[in-house]
Amino acid sequence: MATIDEPRTPLLTARGWPRWRLLSEQGAKQVAGLLGLVAFASFPAAAIVSDRWSEIFAGMIAFLVCWGLLWQFVLAHRMSTEERSWLLALCGAALALRVIVAVAILNGPWDYSRFGEDQLGYDHIPAAIANGWRSGLPSYYWDVNTTVGSRRGYFNFVALQYYVFGDYLIIPRVFNALAGALVTFYSVALTRRLFGVAESRVAGAWAAIFPALVLWSSLNLRDIWLTLSVLVITFHSFVLRDRLSALSLIAIVGHLVWIHYNRGYLVFIMVVASLAIFLFARSTNRVRDVLVTLLLAAILLVLHQSLGLGKEGLEWLDLDRLAEQRQKLAQESVGRSGYLGDLDIKNPVVLVAAAPLLLVYFLFSPFPWQMTAFRRLILAPEMVFWYWLTPLVFIAVRHVLRERSTRQFALLMTLVIVTIAFAVPSANMGLAYRYRAQIIPLYLAFAASGFVRRRAPQLAGQSSERMASRDAASTARPHL
Repeated sequence: MATIDEPRTPLLTARGWPRWRLLSEQGAKQVAGLLGLVAFASFPAAAIVSDRWSEIFAGMIAFLVCWGLLWQFVLAHRMSTEERSWLLALCGAALALRVIVAVAILNGPWDYSRFGEDQLGYDHIPAAIANGWRSGLPSYYWDVNTTVGSRRGYFNFVALQYYVFGDYLIIPRVFNALAGALVTFYSVALTRRLFGVAESRVAGAWAAIFPALVLWSSLNLRDIWLTLSVLVITFHSFVLRDRLSALSLIAIVGHLVWIHYNRGYLVFIMVVASLAIFLFARSTNRVRDVLVTLLLAAILLVLHQSLGLGKEGLEWLDLDRLAEQRQKLAQESVGRSGYLGDLDIKNPVVLVAAAPLLLVYFLFSPFPWQMTAFRRLILAPEMVFWYWLTPLVFIAVRHVLRERSTRQFALLMTLVIVTIAFAVPSANMGLAYRYRAQIIPLYLAFAASGFVRRRAPQLAGQSSERMASRDAASTARPHL
């Protein structure tokens, strides 16, 4: 991480700068401490309610392990003492908040699967896999069920957690909370690298508390890890654009492989998004750019030939298959929240003409007049916040287009590519909500930029260019 030399006082006392606790070092520490205590207290409280003491003890141990991993991860990045202290507190608060929500959902007086029916499979199939490992028997799931096989990455990951900590439902939820805290970290890292210090604090605070990000990292679902992969690939693509980094290359390839074993078609989308960064975020060293691009392309080609990396994404370019999938997802039997299911996107002209409407539904549904079911009603506060952020995103986009900043424009193109790729196959509000959460951190970066430009324009873009030059000149430790 680049060193931040700006003193604390000008940032916190600047005219128009919001006085949110999470934006200051001391305030973030207070919030993290309070949430940490509540998170620890929630385990015995849940044990009293559910009478599952062994599971609670295992959950507390997992929580401590995740806290230690998060601590070491942040410390491994180079930054000023003040910035490290703030970021540790912010990410710790994000972790604790998600653990509290996870414990409440799992042990509350309701069916926890109502928040995501897929959890039942992710809870019990990995337990069977872990038991197979303990008994020395191979798992049969990959051969008899192609749907399960296509998600073997997350199934094996949860099975490993069960193998180490025991078959307790709280364990994968605690580790998913860790993924949510890492999403907060990378939201700060990406926003700081491309926009500035003030913007990164706002984006980080929003990522720590954004309801969709909190929810998906409190359930036993793979979505939050895919959100993290999108962020990591985007961030390290910009790092590779600035300097040759073996760590960034490994991070990009590793996360593409992870995506391949969890949501295969997303590999192709992220490869295209990464290439867009290399194309639009121009640098001065063209020879290095060509070498990095050729090296990355060679690695991806080998993985495509050996593992089939990106093959599923190429298959989704077939508009007939895409149209058939949309019609299935829009059926009443799939959540009763379908939209535009009869749209004939097999015709490219119709697809292009309908793209704006598909984007509106993907980004802004459920609309106020659609808040008729319980699970939609509980989204109302989040949707109000999301609608409030939208003008801020447009402010930032207008600035990027006017100033022609190549790095910020590259992020904008990445955001456009990924948004369209998710919007076209989405055909019901539940799926749109899940997919949208995977790119919300990218939108928060632009929203934070628009917010700072509106509230405290004197802080906009502060030190971002200087940090980029320092990053290019330093290779001592991993940094933002």
